[in-house]
Amino acid sequence: MKLSLAKALLQISLDLNINLPIGQHYQRLITAIVKVLPCDACALFILNTKGTLTPVAVEGLTSETLGMRFSTNNQPRLRAIVESRKPVRFDADSPLPDPFDGLLSKDTERTLDVHSCMGCSLYIEDHLIGLITFDAEGPDAFSKIDDITVETFAALAAATVRNVSMMEALENANRHQKEVTKVLIQEARQKRRGTGRHKPANQPLESEYRTHSQFQLCSLDPRRDRYR
Repeated sequence: MKLSLAKALLQISLDLNINLPIGQHYQRLITAIVKVLPCDACALFILNTKGTLTPVAVEGLTSETLGMRFSTNNQPRLRAIVESRKPVRFDADSPLPDPFDGLLSKDTERTLDVHSCMGCSLYIEDHLIGLITFDAEGPDAFSKIDDITVETFAALAAATVRNVSMMEALENANRHQKEVTKVLIQEARQKRRGTGRHKPANQPLESEYRTHSQFQLCSLDPRRDRYR
């Protein structure tokens, strides 16, 4: 069932404030986009420091696509997208190979080629973090989709990636603090057993270390995510 553009944008915006398992934000984003745009496939990629693109969510593509890695060095269409701050559209007769030819999920024979392709790079402030692609089997499928619509979805995708990276950073920091606290408590107990000195009952060491851990987590700067 197709959604209206307004409903899709509202759904994606609301999802930014929902606490979901890591990765589900990406898939919900892509699923909402496909319900609006006339595309047979959509993919969200994250770019690492080596220039490799990793698909983190796909719709309309085979499941094996998620396990693939794409290099901008040997994928000219993807390279063209990451080199532009604006949406990039490819002609139906473009000689550049499409990375998703033969990967459409409805193509069980692996014989269908993509004839409509466009994409947009994703930025957090001035940092390139990935891209989003839209593909359709038929030609001129995106002729009625304006650039503003594509850029809006790209901006929401970038915001989703940033939110997920911040949540991952906080979870990792919290996990690390718990491990440190556990070690400190164990060391303190060993010292108490060795010296015979005990902390007053109303000031347990465990409480002090737990308070220290919470303070460290709360003081984390959410802007220091892994894409900066």
